[in-house]
Formats: sequence, C-alpha cells, structure tokens
Amino acid sequence: MPAEMAGVAEAKETQRSWPSVRDDGGLNISPPEARRRLGEAKADAKEVSEEKRGKMPTRPSFRRSSAVSTAPIMPIISEDKSEDYEELAQRERGALEDLYLALAGDGWRRSGGWCSDSPLDEWLGIKLESGRVVEILLTNNNLKGCLPDSIQHLKKLKRLKLAENFLEGPLPDALGQCEDLEGIWLNDNEIKGELPDGLADLSQLLQLNLSENGISGCVPASWKYLRRIETIVMWGNSLSGALPWSASDAPNLRYLDLRNNDYAPEEKETIESTFAAQIPSSNLSL
Repeated sequence: MPAEMAGVAEAKETQRSWPSVRDDGGLNISPPEARRRLGEAKADAKEVSEEKRGKMPTRPSFRRSSAVSTAPIMPIISEDKSEDYEELAQRERGALEDLYLALAGDGWRRSGGWCSDSPLDEWLGIKLESGRVVEILLTNNNLKGCLPDSIQHLKKLKRLKLAENFLEGPLPDALGQCEDLEGIWLNDNEIKGELPDGLADLSQLLQLNLSENGISGCVPASWKYLRRIETIVMWGNSLSGALPWSASDAPNLRYLDLRNNDYAPEEKETIESTFAAQIPSSNLSL
C-alpha cells in the first residue's frame, strides 16, 4: 500500500477510536486530536511521496522539439567524389568539343554556346539532368563528318537526335558504350558500311531510326540482346539477311519498318511470320 494511503488509513482508524461529539447542528464530528493526527498523517504521506519521486530516474523524452532549426543543411560530399564529378564534367565537355570539331561545327546553321566557357546546358541542343548530358538535339543543322569515338564518354546520354544532316562513314562501336541510350535518331544522313556489334550493349535502347542512309550487310546477331527495343526504322538502306530476333527475344517490339532494302522474298516471309502475331500489320513494313 502506498505510504500516503497508509497514513490516511491510520489517521482514520485513530479518528474512529475517539468518542463522537454532537454539536448543535446535529452532526457528529471528530475530536480536535483526531483532526490534528489526520493532518499530520497527510503531511507525512506527502513528504514520503515527494522523497520517492525525487529518487526515481527521469524518463528521457523522445518527443520531437517543436522548434525548427534554421541552420542550413549542407550536403556531405567527400573530396574524392567531388573530384570524380569534376573529372566527369570535364570529360563530357571534351566529348562535345570533339563532336563539334569532327562534324565541322564552324559550318553549322546554329551553334550557340558551343565550345565556349558557358555551362553545357546553354549550348544549343544540349540538355542536362543532374549536371550530366542526357540529350543532343541537332536535327537539320548541316553536320558533316563521322561521329568520333569520344562520344563514348557521354555515359548518361539518353537521346541522340542528329537526323537530316550529312553524317558519313560507319557508326562507331564506341556508341555502344553510351549505356543509358534510349533513343537514336540518325535517319536521313549519309552513313555507310555495316552496323556495329557494339550497339548490342545498349540494353536500355527503345527507339532506333537509321532510315535513308547507305547501310549495308546484315543486322548483327549480337543485336538479339536489345531486348527492350520497341521501334526499329531502317528503311531505305541496303540491308539483307536474317534478323537476329525471335518474338521472344524482342517481346516489346511493336514497330518494324525495313522497306526499300535488299531483303530476298524468302527473308521477308520469315520476318513476317516471326512477328505477325506480335506486330500489327500496319506497323510491319517489308
């Protein structure tokens, strides 16, 4: 029993042991001594209770303070990571400068910001995400020449749009090292030679348009690993031979245009039978 309650009980027991006294109002009251003892018992019980509370350990509070700190939260960046970022940024800038030189940038129709000290997102046709180059858009801009191997340093590039220009030579294998590429639009150029095996490494590739060029040979067998591909447009070239994909190799393929190439009738029949159940007839052109 708590000390406070015990003291009160003791006092009440003492109170009952005294004889009752009736006042003029007809009420029974305790004698003064009982009242005094009852008061002392309550005081003692309160003192004991406070003493016990003083000895009990204080429980820590986990309540979040209502005060909001106004101190700025600074990102923690290690020196090594900062240096790596600067190195990547310089490498991407260098790759774009190489592209400008390789594709006769002095003769471009528009070249605002290129090869200047301005931030890369102020260069015409360049888009950034988190400080990295993700898009090059220079359609119909009088680009002439071959894509340089240094394009491989644009590791976060997602969209390459250089259609309607005068690009020459075969596509470089190095393009396959732009691992985040989702779309390539190089249609209506003067690209020749065979398709590179290196593009098979573009595991994120969804859209590929190489129409109206001078590309010859077969689609490389290694391209079967382009499993996410959705759209292939390569009409107006000199392609022939079997395609590397079965329906299960390219489950997302929904548009295939291979018109005006050198495919034999039996090759066209094989392609059509392979994808007839997967690609709507309006999206399958041979």
